Amino acid sequence: MPLPDPRTERFAPVRVIRVKQFRNRTALPVLDYTARYRATLVNRSTSMRKISLIAASSAVVAMAAPGVVQAQTQDIVETALAAGTFKSFTRALTDAGLTETLKGPGPYTVLIPSDAAFAKLPKGTLDALFKDKSALRNMLLYHVIAGKLTAADFSHLNGKGRKTFEGSETRIGVVGSQLTIGTANVVQSDMMAKNGVIHIIDTVLIPPGR
Repeated sequence: MPLPDPRTERFAPVRVIRVKQFRNRTALPVLDYTARYRATLVNRSTSMRKISLIAASSAVVAMAAPGVVQAQTQDIVETALAAGTFKSFTRALTDAGLTETLKGPGPYTVLIPSDAAFAKLPKGTLDALFKDKSALRNMLLYHVIAGKLTAADFSHLNGKGRKTFEGSETRIGVVGSQLTIGTANVVQSDMMAKNGVIHIIDTVLIPPGR
């Protein structure tokens, strides 16, 4: 910002510094409008920085909010379909007749194996499950736990078992920062839905004795 022109700019009343005597010589009166103006510049600059920070923070909140709202308005099935990486799981839900169950009020904690996890199953296992609706249903229910358990909640259950909708318990473990459920590692946690939470795992869990 350019310095003001004293001929055109209006300043606050100018203070005249008191005249002092120094060995019979009189000091000239000094005008301090320059110091006042510099102080004004500093205040304006500080105010502009504060406004910029507030605007930036508001923009971040505004951009983040729609994603949060959208996630909370979708149920577990809709969230899984929207992700696009759980085609085997969502197909299995449809074949087993469990789609409407997981669209219910819940809340549910669902451990969803990725498509890569289904691809790791021994050859013929997935085809055999799709042919046996009862076994398919039990396998899927073994991935569902009552309640809305986040990764933080699971971390307090280290070494303990948690009952699934299939009826058997699955064991929870924490090694360092890695959360394991049964024989699977949780590779992504806390995908929130309006009726529960999804955790993505890297292995298909098979109920004991199956």
